[in-house]
Amino acid sequence: MILRDFIEVYDFLLFPIYIIVFSLFAIAFKKKYLLQGKDEYRYFDLGIIIKMTGAFAFAIVYAFYYKDGDTGNYYRTGKALMELLFTRPSDYFEIMIGNAHPNRFYYFYSDDYTFPVFWSNDKYAFFVSRITSVVTIFGAGRFIPTTLTFSIIGFWGNWKLYQMMCEIYPKLKRQLFIAIFAVPSTAFWTSGIMKDTVTLSAVCWYLYGFYNLMIKRKFNWYYWVAIIAAVYIHLNVKPYVLYALLPGSLIWLSTSLLDKYNASFTRSLLTMILVSMGSVAGFFALSLLSDKMGDYAVDRVLEKSEVVRSDLKREAYRGNSFDIGEYDKSITGMISIAPKAIFAGLFRPSLLDVRNVVMFISAIENTVLLYLLIRLFWRYKWGIIFKIIYQQSIVMFMMIFSLFFSFSVGLSISNFGSLVRLKTPALPFFVLSLFIIEYFCEQERIKQFHYIEFEKENNH
Repeated sequence: MILRDFIEVYDFLLFPIYIIVFSLFAIAFKKKYLLQGKDEYRYFDLGIIIKMTGAFAFAIVYAFYYKDGDTGNYYRTGKALMELLFTRPSDYFEIMIGNAHPNRFYYFYSDDYTFPVFWSNDKYAFFVSRITSVVTIFGAGRFIPTTLTFSIIGFWGNWKLYQMMCEIYPKLKRQLFIAIFAVPSTAFWTSGIMKDTVTLSAVCWYLYGFYNLMIKRKFNWYYWVAIIAAVYIHLNVKPYVLYALLPGSLIWLSTSLLDKYNASFTRSLLTMILVSMGSVAGFFALSLLSDKMGDYAVDRVLEKSEVVRSDLKREAYRGNSFDIGEYDKSITGMISIAPKAIFAGLFRPSLLDVRNVVMFISAIENTVLLYLLIRLFWRYKWGIIFKIIYQQSIVMFMMIFSLFFSFSVGLSISNFGSLVRLKTPALPFFVLSLFIIEYFCEQERIKQFHYIEFEKENNH
């Protein structure tokens, strides 16, 4: 029985089998690495459960609430490509390695294939469909099993980020887990067959490789592959992510080189020099990649964002759109609109913006995030907060990445439906920053308390 053209009863029959298989795999991995003394693996099975729950919820919401959407088209195209693999393998591999010439797609317009191919004119979306064609094989050609498998593949990038953060902050394993896996929007929007799942996982792999290779100086081919593969994926899925990723990571590298300098003046001077050099090097690298970035090249990104923003404000989106105001397409104009764009990218929709159930859930989450930020600045002195950001180079990177990413999304998106999904890659890093800053602020408060008590005892 067909429930939708891309989901059938067989999906629900296979669903428990996949859940059991992935759960047994998670338990086995957990036991193996706990025996090796890797304490962070006590959360491994819970992370996979959250990811699978998000994937199943995502599949059901898109199938029965939205009744279709991009994820359906990614799946349809992926399955059509998978079928091409078993009927015309040479044509499949020719399409997969990049020769997606329109003449190749006439093979799909026959009774031999379940679905026609979508996205043939959108190379970024079609790249996700190529990935989906491989995952569909392991998903038995069914939508829900393929979605679950897609989420597990995305999980590995998230887990590598978690391991990296646990190595840096071993006392914050629970908080780190919540930030990376348990933020509702992230758990939902980055678990389905979508660009966002691929994007977040690629960001995590990039940081994992960058940290081990550039910060820890572990010159292993594995980390080079992680970085190169992540950059390649971003160039083919969401090139604009590199605008937040490359400059921020180079600033992270620059500031980490200063850890041996304790003198405030020397460190401050070198920080300004290296941060400037890192910023320039990052944007120079983006300029070199401009040919690969298409509409997202440095000289075209503002024009692209304005086109997208104008399109999402059309009459068809009335009641689900917002406007941060007009601005000049110049550096000054962007700086003037930055606070509104960042606020929209991080904290909207608010409870006042709610028009439907999805927006309501997102608004509650955004309210909690805003509360955590306000509480941080209310409980601790601003000077201590900025001192911690200054001293913790990775926190500086995460703040730069999350704020710049939120700025990019808030600037170019004017539709809440798109906003709640597109901002998700920034959320784990923003929440990570808040948790780490709060931890060190509390440590600073305890230190000051003991110092005051010590002074009192000595005075008496």
